[in-house]
Amino acid sequence: MDDTIRRDAVPEDGVAAALAKRISSARIRTEPFPYVVVNDFLPPALYREGLAHWPSDDRFKTTNYARRYQLNLTAYTSGQFAEEAFFWRSVLDLAAQINRALFEKLRPYFQLKFRSLLGENWKATIAGKYHVSFREAHLAQYSGSSGLHPHVDSQRLVLNSFLYMSETDEIEPSLGTVLYRTYGFSMPENNMKLAAKTQDRFLARDVVIPYRRNCLFSFLNTPFAFHGVDEFDIGERRRRIMLLGPVIRESEIALHNEFKRRGHVIDWGDDAAE
Repeated sequence: MDDTIRRDAVPEDGVAAALAKRISSARIRTEPFPYVVVNDFLPPALYREGLAHWPSDDRFKTTNYARRYQLNLTAYTSGQFAEEAFFWRSVLDLAAQINRALFEKLRPYFQLKFRSLLGENWKATIAGKYHVSFREAHLAQYSGSSGLHPHVDSQRLVLNSFLYMSETDEIEPSLGTVLYRTYGFSMPENNMKLAAKTQDRFLARDVVIPYRRNCLFSFLNTPFAFHGVDEFDIGERRRRIMLLGPVIRESEIALHNEFKRRGHVIDWGDDAAE
């Protein structure tokens, strides 16, 4: 893979093809839910450019997770700061191809997400009603004292991917993402925090994906894909992440309504008396 990239250029197709190949050959781990990890993901020169062009703190805004600051790359590269964001336009183009490769990689497991939400005919429902957008990327950062309770992501995200943008070579499990195993418990939305008693009863820590330089972590965003970040305090330092993932453009409310319209069916089995 070429280790050079022009500062003002869209990454060559060869770079995208090489990254897609790495994703295609990555091992899928299925417990506690399907995910892949690819270390040393971006070409070193491109990764260094990402750190060098990381936007200033005042470009980031708080999100629904109050201690996370986030920047939508689509808005950043087309709005009032477009001139300074030339590098991130090229990254956004590359992100679309990375998202497509991850989509195809985890496609065999899509029923784990959509069958519970949309029913047996989920493929036809998606094809007929929903549109998936691939040119999606955000930047996020944390500083000081932070953390994230166990949760699932918005079901509009087909899958969620984190490219850890650490500035050091140190591998840091304490700043990584914790994956939880769930015991018969799921949530179709992510706008509530579980009570401690519920967490203790239905969730168990299973895997930690360490925060490390240039590591891509991608998982299928199912209603049982609980994950979080342990409490930490890094002072003035920044925990930086590029967020990737194909998004269903229709609102989450539309998905919830589809879920509710299905109603509830009791399957008594083939031997049940009529």
